[in-house]
Amino acid sequence: VQPGICYHLVPSYKFNSFNEYQIPEMLRVPLDGLILQIKTLNLGEAASVLGMAIEAPKDTAVSASLDLLRQIGALDEAQEDSLTPLGYHLATLPVDVRIGKMLIYGAIFGCIEPVLTMAAAMGFRSPFFSPIDKREEADKVRKSFGVAHSDHLTTLKAFDGWEAAKKQGRRQASGFCQENFLSRQTLEMISEMRDQFK
Repeated sequence: VQPGICYHLVPSYKFNSFNEYQIPEMLRVPLDGLILQIKTLNLGEAASVLGMAIEAPKDTAVSASLDLLRQIGALDEAQEDSLTPLGYHLATLPVDVRIGKMLIYGAIFGCIEPVLTMAAAMGFRSPFFSPIDKREEADKVRKSFGVAHSDHLTTLKAFDGWEAAKKQGRRQASGFCQENFLSRQTLEMISEMRDQFK
């Protein structure tokens, strides 16, 4: 680095609103995965380990993550918040702990394929869309995919229909999306995420 001229391609009012430095990741993201890593490495009580950070997270953030990990069964409160077998497995997965639990249970119960799709879909907006001039028709089509009043199963059924249409050709897949008010881009993103989970 040396002295020079810096050109900013943003208006000065916008530039002046920027933070001088980026907020540390530990203060921006959920601590669930980090707490699982602390527990896996036997570094001690999570709250005290995180409290030693240069910019430590708030106690409320640590408590919220610990509560979530207890709720989903990753930590055993009766055993001083020790890792459960589920917690050990979740610590190895680079995904949100709720999605990780979903994937693990999908594998255990032998239904991993539909669970992969539902877990992937949770990271995106609904693949269904409703044009203003065809809102009633779009709602009717969406309800035709409805399964047991579940958004996850509805999305799964629509995704499976799109996958079946895709096997018949690109034109059929495009037609399926148009007829059923589905976003092809969203379905493709779900498909890519699903492949990453594998």
